Amino acid sequence: RQAVVMRDGMITASRGLGGDLMSTEEDELLYMIQSRAGGNVSYVQRFLTPEYKTKEIIYHCSVRPGAGGHTTLGRATMPTSSVGVSCQAAGEASFENSYYVAGDGTIVSGRQWMGETLGYLDTQLLRY
Repeated sequence: RQAVVMRDGMITASRGLGGDLMSTEEDELLYMIQSRAGGNVSYVQRFLTPEYKTKEIIYHCSVRPGAGGHTTLGRATMPTSSVGVSCQAAGEASFENSYYVAGDGTIVSGRQWMGETLGYLDTQLLRY
């Protein structure tokens, strides 16, 4: 009964891992990552507390497109572009996510913040 839910390569929820990420509002951030555009957006994460309350954190994120390169997926190597995301919220831990995005906007791998309890999770697409 453990799960990590993803949307187009971005983590949007988790269950059964502790400090569950209940939901996110990721539309703007996901769009900027997929289009490899720079700028600033809001990003919301909601967590389940030990008291079974939902804690909502509104982050202000800066998206920075990076250089092109190649990402290895199993035996295949594909061209990707890197995208860095820095997020901050008042009174909360800031974080730095990194993504590798294929030409069609698919996030093929990344390092993503899952909250104070879990920290970062590395993700990689298994099939493309």
